[in-house]
This record gives sequence, structure tokens and C-alpha cells, in this order.
Amino acid sequence: MRGRIDAESVLRTAGCDEKVIAHCRAVCRLAGKYSKHNFIDAELVSVGAMLHDVGRAWSHGMEHAQVGADYLRKIGIPEEVALIV
Repeated sequence: MRGRIDAESVLRTAGCDEKVIAHCRAVCRLAGKYSKHNFIDAELVSVGAMLHDVGRAWSHGMEHAQVGADYLRKIGIPEEVALIV
């Protein structure tokens, strides 16, 4: 992945509450433990894990993933991150 993404700022700008952000941090830490191999883009895994619940700013239903991915696309986050979400 190219370019640095401040995932926590994206979550805050979207309107995610502190509980969702704390959950995303925990998922990000866990994902980091599994992305230690050379063939894995650790930055992509980290950003994807951190943003996986961005859609919870608008919905806590099953559609939150699609809502979140659509939001990321709208604000110019790379497609590879939106696909993780």
C-alpha cells in the first residue's frame, strides 16, 4: 500500500465513538501479530484492521461493512482497504 493513512483520524471524522475506536485498536494489535511474514503487506493489514468497523458510525447492523467501504471509497481511501472493510 502506498501513502500513510491516519486510520484513527478517519474513524473520528466519520463519527465513530470511543468504544468502536478502542475495539478497532484491539483488532489492529491482533492483526499485527499475524502479519509478521515478509509476503504480507503489514501496513495494509494494519490500516484495514483499524478501519474495519468505520461503518459503525452510521449503522450497527450487518450492512455496516458495506456502508463503511462505500464511505472510504468516497473519501479517497484506496480500494484495497475498502475491500478489507
